[in-house]
Amino acid sequence: MAKGIQTWLTQNERLGLLSYCVLACTHPELFASALKCQKNVREHYRIRDNKEALDLASRWKFPFNAVTVIANRETPGHRDNSSRYEWYDMLFAIKSPVSQMLNMDGLGVDFEYKEGCCLLFSGKLLKHAV
Repeated sequence: MAKGIQTWLTQNERLGLLSYCVLACTHPELFASALKCQKNVREHYRIRDNKEALDLASRWKFPFNAVTVIANRETPGHRDNSSRYEWYDMLFAIKSPVSQMLNMDGLGVDFEYKEGCCLLFSGKLLKHAV
């Protein structure tokens, strides 16, 4: 496994575990699905004796299969078309010197979120921009 991947996984382990906690409290069904999925992924690599992939899957501490890091930029208004209506986006503001604004044009509201905040919403259902 590449050194950069190992470093990133180690540095973000607590955030991943926090994501699990937030999901367990807010969407228990999706939380249970995430646990089952990760168990199945690890078992898949264990059966195939793919040690590197098994190590990576074992070190992955996020309930989702992807994490997108957006730093110092705006995102245009969009819906997450590859998602599902009942699934949540989870946005964290991390090490941000200024507060961020999440715009939900369809609802006619803006949400301010500062460092340490976490926002959850259906990214497929609600058009959003940061």
